[in-house]
Amino acid sequence: MKKLLMATLAFLTIGAVAPSMAAGDASAGKGKSAVCAACHGADGNSPTDMFPKIAGQGEAYLVKQLIEFKSGVRSNAVMAPMVAALTEQDMADLAAYYAGQNIAPAATSEDLVAAVQPFIALVIKNLVFLRVWHVMVQRVPVYLLRSGQHYQVNMRPILKLN
Repeated sequence: MKKLLMATLAFLTIGAVAPSMAAGDASAGKGKSAVCAACHGADGNSPTDMFPKIAGQGEAYLVKQLIEFKSGVRSNAVMAPMVAALTEQDMADLAAYYAGQNIAPAATSEDLVAAVQPFIALVIKNLVFLRVWHVMVQRVPVYLLRSGQHYQVNMRPILKLN
């Protein structure tokens, strides 16, 4: 019940803030992104698989996520202190900056390719949404490596869509 109340409050906050919030300034956002760059990379392309790539995400989506981290709707021990001091304008500026960046494809190693080949075959065989695969390859290669290994040793069930 508490989560529902928090989600409703965040939704109403976004609805009330969005029309009154000034458009984000990407150049101001670049200047404010130094703290973000430590985890997400200077251009939003995280240097490690531990943190998500935020480059190229929609501006409204990024603002929504920052608001939810600040309000507590999204609970994250790392992000909570990072957004605590951000104003609505800071959030809009950061979102404008990162939304304007291009996402860099993840580097692919031979081990990753070998490990995910069974997974790729299953995706194609079962006609699972190929667009999701494209996004996953760009954003979370470690997840794919583990998933491919789990499928090889039958640790995960195979989805049948017949």
